[in-house]
Amino acid sequence: MPLFFFLSGIFLKKSLNLDAKTFFKEKMLYFLYFYIIWNTISVVIRASLSQFAKNQVEFSEVFILFWDPTFTLWFMYAMFWALGLVYILNKLQTFEQIAITLIVVTIVQATNIGLPFFLRQLISYFPLLLIGMLFSDYWKNLFIKPSFTYQWFIVFVTCIVGVVLVRIE
Repeated sequence: MPLFFFLSGIFLKKSLNLDAKTFFKEKMLYFLYFYIIWNTISVVIRASLSQFAKNQVEFSEVFILFWDPTFTLWFMYAMFWALGLVYILNKLQTFEQIAITLIVVTIVQATNIGLPFFLRQLISYFPLLLIGMLFSDYWKNLFIKPSFTYQWFIVFVTCIVGVVLVRIE
């Protein structure tokens, strides 16, 4: 999942120039539609076959898909919320985005707040989405331009170390 969020950040950067309505329609709704359709299919099939499995699933689980996503599709629902959050945070300076994200990640990981699985995972992997966005801006500088200042390299390393330290429990 870390790679999924990092790569999503790389390819997301261009889309942030869209207006809010277009961004929601073209980017966010894609993940929401995909999630709703496949979650419904997954629950129906698993509920139909639950008599043959240890993990009992009921058809009513379709109605809790927005609070407790299916274990195999949580990342699609998390990405829906991540896209909205990135669009909002994009109005801030890069340093502010990173600072807010790392503070939230630290608070959530340091305390034992009872959040749903997908939300805990979203908060844990969100810094990688931001790192991917930063990397998409500066990858040419890293490999092509020799005059690249190493300030962004320090930001990348700091974020990665922060995420690794937060993931160690």
